[in-house]
Amino acid sequence: MSKGYKDLLVWQKAKAFCVGIYKITEKFPKTEIYGLTSQLRRASVSIPSNVAEGSRRSHNKEQAQFYTVAYGSGAEVETQLEIVKDLFPYLNEEAVTLEGQLDEIMKMLNRLITSRKLQTTNYKPQTSKGFTLIEILVIITITTILAGIMIAYGHIGEKQITLFRDQAKIIGVLNRAKFLTVQMFAETGEKPCAYGVHFENNKQTFLIFKDLKTSCDGVYGGDNSGELFEKYEINSAFKFETSLSNVVFIPPDPRVKLNAGSLSEATIKIVLDATNYKTIRITKYGQITVE
Repeated sequence: MSKGYKDLLVWQKAKAFCVGIYKITEKFPKTEIYGLTSQLRRASVSIPSNVAEGSRRSHNKEQAQFYTVAYGSGAEVETQLEIVKDLFPYLNEEAVTLEGQLDEIMKMLNRLITSRKLQTTNYKPQTSKGFTLIEILVIITITTILAGIMIAYGHIGEKQITLFRDQAKIIGVLNRAKFLTVQMFAETGEKPCAYGVHFENNKQTFLIFKDLKTSCDGVYGGDNSGELFEKYEINSAFKFETSLSNVVFIPPDPRVKLNAGSLSEATIKIVLDATNYKTIRITKYGQITVE
C-alpha cells in the first residue's frame, strides 16, 4: 500500500538529512541554542515538511510552489553550513558530509520543480488503428511543431531553474540577515543596531548591511558608509523590480521594518521578461512567501 510522500526518495533523504542536522547541532556551544542551532534546525525541518505538503497538493502549480520553498530552505542551510565550518573547525568533516547530502537533495528538488512546471502543458495525442496518407502527413507536421515546442520548453526550463536558484538565494540572504541579528546576543563588544538587506530597482546586486549606531535609521547609507557587510548578485540576465529598498531585522525578536517602517508588505520580483519571473513577498511580521 502506497504511503504517499513517504515513498518519495527526496523526502526520505531530506528527513535523514534533517536528523543529521539535529545531531551535529547537539555538538554546538550552548550559546548557539537561540542562534545557529535554532536556525539550522528550523530550516532543515522545512525541507521534508514542504516536500510532504507539496506532494499532497492536487495541482502541479501548487506542488511546484511548496517544492520551491523546500529548495529555498535548502539554500539557507547551505549558507549556514559554511558558517559552521568557519566557526567550529572540529565539525568540518561532519559539515562536509552533510553538504554532500544536501547537494543531492537540491538536485532532486530541482528536477521535481521543473517537471511540475512542464507537466502543466503536457500533450496527449489520440491514437488510431490505421492512418491515411493525409493523416500521416498531418501527424508528421504536428510532430515537427511539437519538437520545436519541446526545444522551446527546454530553454524555458533552464531559465526557470536559474530563476528558482536566485529566488532561493534571496530567501537565504534574508534569513541570514535575520540570523545575524539574533546572533548579536552571543557577541561581545560594539554591535550595530540591526542587520538588513538592501535592494535596488532595475539592478542585479543586493547586499546585507549593518545599521550602525551612528544612524540607526533602517536605511543603507551607501558603500562608503561603513555599513556594507556582504554583497550578492543575481544572474546578469535578470533584474529586480521592487519598491523595497531596505528590510531591517531589529533585535531582540527580531522585529522587521520595510523601508524604515513605511511599508507593511513588499514584493521583490526577479525578472527576465514579461513571462519569466519569480516573486518573493515579505511582510512587516517577517513572513516570506514565494510565487
